Amino acid sequence: MHISKPVVLVLGFLAPAVATTEAWAQAQPTSGPASASMQRDPKALDVIPANLFEKMFSSNKLVGSPGLAWKRKRTLTVAFYGGSEPLYRLIEEAARDWTSIGGQLKFSFTDTVGKYRVWSPKDKTVSADIRIGFDQADYWSLLGVLAENVGPGDPTMNFGGFPTDLQRYFDGKNAASWKTSYERGVVLHEFGHALGLSHEHFSPKCQQDLKIEDAVASQMASSKVLSYDQAMFNFDAKYYVKVLKQLAGPLESKLLTSPNTDQRSQMLYVLRDELFKSGAQSVCKAIGDHGQPWPTVLSDGDKAFYLDNYRVISSPFGLAGLNAGRKE
Repeated sequence: MHISKPVVLVLGFLAPAVATTEAWAQAQPTSGPASASMQRDPKALDVIPANLFEKMFSSNKLVGSPGLAWKRKRTLTVAFYGGSEPLYRLIEEAARDWTSIGGQLKFSFTDTVGKYRVWSPKDKTVSADIRIGFDQADYWSLLGVLAENVGPGDPTMNFGGFPTDLQRYFDGKNAASWKTSYERGVVLHEFGHALGLSHEHFSPKCQQDLKIEDAVASQMASSKVLSYDQAMFNFDAKYYVKVLKQLAGPLESKLLTSPNTDQRSQMLYVLRDELFKSGAQSVCKAIGDHGQPWPTVLSDGDKAFYLDNYRVISSPFGLAGLNAGRKE
């Protein structure tokens, strides 16, 4: 698991454990609920809109923030633009895997009367810390507290196509398939980014074995708008740290990595074997579970990161500065 001192640096671009939908589609079954996803056009993953990428690094609002984890709040509010309540329930159910680990951080999806929060691009004031949209292509999330830099009418997370793609799981349908689905992993991965996780392939051994230029070219081929610089930011740990040092202002930009790659992490890409120098034997190759080529649950490393950062949350403003008591 990769951490910055004192918090993990996040990379908010790649959807769960899959760098390209090609690798995912090749691994899918040919029948059953999961196969329906194969019939749709694959989505380009992790392409944060250029205007939001620029805003995200406008760190004037973050003076005093020690890193990208949320260290001044005990509740992160979540709101939706578009979609429906059955969809919201699926996203909430998956996202709560993180907070169910323990610690003091909570997600709040509903208001004081129990209705799901909504936001609008016309908003002039901030409706929620995490603002989810569905109207843009691709899956992505902004990086931890850097989400505070964008405007109140901007999304901070996007699940393109979910309102249609997830209908087969609405209202409890195909519940077992949902638990191990690619899309549920997308939710876990993107909320991991929002919380402060970096990509697992930034570990030194993985960086040594990964054919970075080939991986960059592969991802760019899956998107019509992804720039070389953004793709490098997704794959190259040195480039990632360089960008953060140049653009993230006062935020801690030192990346500390564990010696071994967590191959069961939600934050590790599922890549084709030819993108590794050692092929199928690569230490960077994801280990799936429940019959899937991707991890479907949080790894021990994912959980350890979360608790390292959120087991206890101390506010620099005292108890009055914590938003405890807001309705879950």
